[in-house]
Amino acid sequence: MAAETNTHTLSLYILASQATHRSEYGNSRETIVLLVISYFKRWISRWKQIWRMILYYLDLLFLRDLAICSTTAKNSSIYFKNF
Repeated sequence: MAAETNTHTLSLYILASQATHRSEYGNSRETIVLLVISYFKRWISRWKQIWRMILYYLDLLFLRDLAICSTTAKNSSIYFKNF
């Protein structure tokens, strides 16, 4: 992931340097600001995806533990009903 971030930062730097040298992009400050905003939007969306995956796997672990507990509770209640 660090390599992806470094590559993305490098491409952002290249685009920003091109924007400062070309007049067809309009105002270079606006272009740089837009590039930085798009970079942070991508960064935030990546972390949202990672957070969703973490929550999903934690939820699966909780549901599995809940299923084991309920199965154990059912077995113990059956065990106590026999006496």
